[in-house]
Amino acid sequence: EASVQDVPIAVSAYSEEMLDRLQIDDTLDLINVVPNLFGGNNTGLGTANMYYLRAQGNDESISTFDPPVGTYVDDVYITRQNVNNVALFDVERIEVLRGPQGVLFGRNSAGGTLNIISKMPTEDLTGALGLTVGNYEKRSLSGTISGPLGAGVRGRLTLLANQRDGIYRDVVSGRRYQNEDNLAGRLTLAIDASDRLEIVLRADAS
Repeated sequence: EASVQDVPIAVSAYSEEMLDRLQIDDTLDLINVVPNLFGGNNTGLGTANMYYLRAQGNDESISTFDPPVGTYVDDVYITRQNVNNVALFDVERIEVLRGPQGVLFGRNSAGGTLNIISKMPTEDLTGALGLTVGNYEKRSLSGTISGPLGAGVRGRLTLLANQRDGIYRDVVSGRRYQNEDNLAGRLTLAIDASDRLEIVLRADAS
């Protein structure tokens, strides 16, 4: 951890508290708060987002073309747009780095990088429940449990269910668009193999 005032990179960092205060539920909501970040849903594909940073980006998901704005979840690169619309739950922080990031993140970040860091298991037994309701029949329920599983082993399990009716309506057909229907989960195991080695295993599903 470091102060963004001391880091020699144009970066916007958001903690869990800031994400909650700004009502950022998925990565696409970042376009409302991050300077110079433009984006939207890919045409006809709700799980894919297009991002532009410093005029670098692409609006189609092409099997042979890496997005100029890379998305990383816990240091794992999301190689294509098809699944880069990430639901944000149990997140420690998000970092948006503007400009080429080839030194730290490789060649797939000519415009910039979205770096998502999940929470780690805790030393003590903790738990949390979250409930959100809103207009357009918005309903969201999340639950987390974290703590020790044995000698040198800690675990964390988070589940999320999120639903919302479409916010746009076709006046001819009556059909609504931009609805949400998400079910996601994450399991994290942290193993203290020695004083100098920690093994972290994560499984995500959405």
